[in-house]
Amino acid sequence: MLSLIILGIIIAIVVVAIKGTKANLSKDAPVHARIAIVKRTGFIKRITFQLDDGTRIALQVSDAQASMMMEGDTGVLTYHGDFFKAFVPDIHGKA
Repeated sequence: MLSLIILGIIIAIVVVAIKGTKANLSKDAPVHARIAIVKRTGFIKRITFQLDDGTRIALQVSDAQASMMMEGDTGVLTYHGDFFKAFVPDIHGKA
């Protein structure tokens, strides 16, 4: 009985790992987004972007990238799975 429980846990972990890997292997996804939340905690900078469809994506960014982003900025976000690639602000500023 205990071996079945352990086997079930192992299978669940493998399934979650495979889903995460598939998301990170997807193509770059440039989308229009708004910066919803800028969170700076020590050395970790996380930006939450809200896509036009309402979906929110939280991505870790570098210090240099985070220093140029403010809540409310809009532009084109490019990301690859869970990895931030770029954010190009709209020319007209905030929308």
